[in-house]
Amino acid sequence: MEMDESEEHHKGNKRRKTRVQSQNGKILGNKWNQHQNKEKKRTKEDQRNDKKRWAEKLAEEAQEAANLEIMKKLHKITRLTANKQLRSKKT
Repeated sequence: MEMDESEEHHKGNKRRKTRVQSQNGKILGNKWNQHQNKEKKRTKEDQRNDKKRWAEKLAEEAQEAANLEIMKKLHKITRLTANKQLRSKKT
């Protein structure tokens, strides 16, 4: 039993491949995938840049806190960068 390309099963999955079609019925699969890949790469790059900026800002705040001897702020930043949760105050 031969399957059409649009009905091929993914390995291990029961989902079927679907083709993206424009209004006039032309297949857009390849161009669409290329566009999606570019968007994914751009998004990941933006996320990396945001994380770098965030880390740099924290480093500057930590340096400033250390220079001014504000230990509470320095401790919070250190815990945050070490990915440790801060204890919440009991009310």
